[in-house]
Parts: sequence; structure tokens; C-alpha cells
Amino acid sequence: MDSNKFEQIGLSSFYNAIPILDNANDWTQWNQKVKEFLRISPVAKDGPIPPMEEEEAQHWSHRQTFYSSMIAAKLTHNAAQRINAFEITRVQHLIKAVKENFKPEGSGTYVNLQRKYMSLTRAKCGSAQALGAEIRKIHAEKLLLDPACVTSEIERTFFFLHALGPEYESFRDHVFRQMDITQMRFLPSR
Repeated sequence: MDSNKFEQIGLSSFYNAIPILDNANDWTQWNQKVKEFLRISPVAKDGPIPPMEEEEAQHWSHRQTFYSSMIAAKLTHNAAQRINAFEITRVQHLIKAVKENFKPEGSGTYVNLQRKYMSLTRAKCGSAQALGAEIRKIHAEKLLLDPACVTSEIERTFFFLHALGPEYESFRDHVFRQMDITQMRFLPSR
């Protein structure tokens, strides 16, 4: 396989991994995937202003417009309209506009993390292990935001057991019989 074809496949794979951004809930993953895509794209080496030489400046402008349009296509219609995305023809200006309008900050970040946390289920995560990993990940993000924002270990444990779903009812009942919830310790076997 020649290197151009390989680069096209790589660009396509990274581009397809970019989720559609509709609101602030989508910001973190969208931003991460856009950065990964841009890092391997031809615009990665573009400076903030076009080169002095006319032909190079034309290539620069074409790349900027093309990649701005590709990134704008990863916004919902409403999100794109909110920032006039299709009128922005420079990649960094588009990224800045999206960031200013959609990156959650402060209590907005907490609200987004809490919404994500409250919507977790084993079914959505695919397995009990993935559910536990998501709970720990959100806990770590809340801890970085503000240690006062985190839930206690017992609340996370209770939430985990609840989010497992009805298929795990007998397991959940067994755990509740064996654990002193208020002290978060297991009772001796009888």
C-alpha cells in the first residue's frame, strides 16, 4: 500500500471517530477526537497566518477551508448555527468558537458529570466491569473539579448495585444482607 493511500485511510479513521457535538455534554469527547484528527492532518503544520508566497498561501487557505468544513460537519445543525460554523474558514478560529460556546466550566462541568453519572446503567455500559469503570472515572473527574463535589464510597457502591439492573436483584439482595451499609463493612457470616 502506498503512503498516500495509508494516510487517507488514517485520516478517514480518525475523522470517523469524531462524535457529533450538539451541546456541552458532548464537548470533552468531541474536543479530544478533533485534536487527534488534526494532529495527523495536513493543517497540523499550518501556522496561524497564511505564508507569504502566493501559491503556498492558496494551498494554506484551501486546507483551512476544507478542514474547517470537515470539522463543522461534526456539529449538529443547531450547534453549527449557534456559532455560524460554516462561515468560519480557519480551523483554529472554529475550534475556539466551539470551545467558547460548548466547553462546560465550573458548575456546568459538575452538572454534565452528574447527568452522565445518573444515566449510567450496566446495560448502557455493556458489562458490570465497564459500569464500575465509568463510575470511578466520573468520581475522579469530580474530584479534580472540587473534592466537595464527590459522593461517598457507600453512595457509589449503592448506585453501582442499583445500576446493575433487575437481572442482578438476587446478587444485590445478598450484598445488602452481608454488608452494614451505614458502616460500609461486611458482617460476619452466620
